[in-house]
Amino acid sequence: MDIDNETTDDLVEVEEVVEEVEEEVEEVEVEERQKETLEAQEARLKRQLNQTRKKMGLEEPKSKQSDTFDYGERAYLKSEGIENKAERDFVQDEMKASGKPLHELLENNYFKSNLDVFRTGQATPAGVGAKGAATDSVEYWSSKPIDEVPQNMRSAVVNARLDKEQDSGKFYNS
Repeated sequence: MDIDNETTDDLVEVEEVVEEVEEEVEEVEVEERQKETLEAQEARLKRQLNQTRKKMGLEEPKSKQSDTFDYGERAYLKSEGIENKAERDFVQDEMKASGKPLHELLENNYFKSNLDVFRTGQATPAGVGAKGAATDSVEYWSSKPIDEVPQNMRSAVVNARLDKEQDSGKFYNS
């Protein structure tokens, strides 16, 4: 019976030491967590959430980071009036920049105004002046003084002026 008492006394002492060690470990963990940055804490909590989801048998949320639209999204874009590739690329870039899903982005007034600006930028050809004539065309420069005409266009402008003079008659209606 003395052996049983000694064994129980030893067990009690071991249990007390284990409790002390556990308390110390908990204190150290609390101190480490207090030193943890917000980003590290967020990452740790996400890992714990994913581990809990796996244990429960739930699927992990699938993040959609595709660089192209699937057929359903393309049909939705087409129903919203976005049909060409340049506009789809613009929408894709805006989605990445804002982080919003497609349906929220298309309802956003700020996005709609940006899309209108993008469309008008696409519709205006390069080199078009205020009157609508392209500044790189011969017709535009033929009405200007020859000194203002760019060097590379002068011969074409002179030829166009000569052709115009030959085609016109002596009188105003001929």
